[in-house]
Amino acid sequence: GQDSYVGTEGYVPPEGPGAVPADIFSLGKVLYEIAMGKDRMDFPAVSTRLAELPDKELLMALNEVLLRACANDAAERYATAEEMCEDLERIRDGRPLTRRGRSRWPLVAALVAVLTLGCGWYVATQRLARGGVSIETDPPGVKVVLAGTMKDTPAAFDQLRLGTHPMRIMKTGYVPKDVTVEVTQESRARPLKFTLERARGAVEIRSEPDGAAFVLKSGDDVPRTGTTPATLSDLPTGEYDLRVTLDGRVQDEKVEIERGETVQKKVEFASGKIVVKSQPAGAQIMVDGRPAGVAPLELALAEGAHEFTAKYRAWPEQQRTASAARATPGEVAFIFPYGSVKITSAPGGAIVVANGKERGMT
Repeated sequence: GQDSYVGTEGYVPPEGPGAVPADIFSLGKVLYEIAMGKDRMDFPAVSTRLAELPDKELLMALNEVLLRACANDAAERYATAEEMCEDLERIRDGRPLTRRGRSRWPLVAALVAVLTLGCGWYVATQRLARGGVSIETDPPGVKVVLAGTMKDTPAAFDQLRLGTHPMRIMKTGYVPKDVTVEVTQESRARPLKFTLERARGAVEIRSEPDGAAFVLKSGDDVPRTGTTPATLSDLPTGEYDLRVTLDGRVQDEKVEIERGETVQKKVEFASGKIVVKSQPAGAQIMVDGRPAGVAPLELALAEGAHEFTAKYRAWPEQQRTASAARATPGEVAFIFPYGSVKITSAPGGAIVVANGKERGMT
C-alpha cells in the first residue's frame, strides 16, 4: 500500500493498486538496517566491520539483493515479491543470483519488433539516447551511488539514460550528501566536483575521583584540555588519544568520536582513604614529600604504600609508612608527648620563667 512509502527518502510511489515495488523497497531498507547495522539514511554503505566478518561473502551477496530492492529507479527494482524471494533463496542455498533486466513481456515484444526492422538501427538509437558523468570529490576515495551502481571517486559513469538522476555521496566520518545530476550526451567531458563535510560528535569525559586533568588530541589537531568532568562538543569524527592525569598518575585511552553521538568515557584511578591524626591536634602533614594539610584530616590516595611526615611546633619530625587500599580505610596517628623537668638552684627560691610565663620557684 501507499503507507509503505513513509520514511523512504528519494522515492516517488507508482500510482494505482498493487504497488508491490513500494513494499519491496521498504522491506529492503529494513533488511539493510538488520544486515549492515546502519541507519537507513546511510544506504547503500556497507558495514564498516565487513572485512572482519566470517560471512562477508554471504553478506555481499545479500547486498546485491538490497541494492536491487531499493534502487532509486523503480523500474530497476524487483517487479514482484516472488522474484526477491527467489534471489534470497539462492543466497541461502549458495547459488548465483538470477540476472534480471528491466524488461517485461510488452517490452520484449517491442524489442522483437525493433529487431525485425534492423538491429543496427536499434543499437544506434540506443547509443544516441545515452550519456555519462565524471565525479570528483574532496576528499577522494568517496563512495558514489548512481543509477544503482556504486564506485569510488574519482569515478566515471557511462551508458546512463539522459535526464536527471539522484546520486548519493558518502564516506565514513563524513556527512553523506544527496544530489541530483543532469546527464547529457556531453556531460561526461565536464567532471562534477563535490565537497563533503566532516561529520561531528561529542565526548563526555569523567574520572573517578573527579578533578583529573586531561588532554584530548587527534593527529595534528589542536588538543582540547580541561578538568574532569567535562563535555566536549563539535569534534570531527575519528579516533582520538586521551591522556588523563591525577596526583602524578597517568592513564592513556583511545576515544572514537561517532557522527551525531555523545561518547561516554570514564577513567578510574584506584584509590583508598587514610585518616591522619595527631596528638595534640594541629600537626603539619606531608605525604610523599608534598604538603597535605593539618591533622586531623582524611585523604584519598592512590592504592599502595605512602610516606607520611608530621611536624608539630618544636618537636622532632615523625615519619610513618602506610598503605592505601580501596576495600579497607587506613589510619595513621602521630603522638607528640609532653615531658617534665626538675629545676634546682642554690640558694633555692629562684623564680622560673618559661616562654615568657612565670612557672614557679625552685
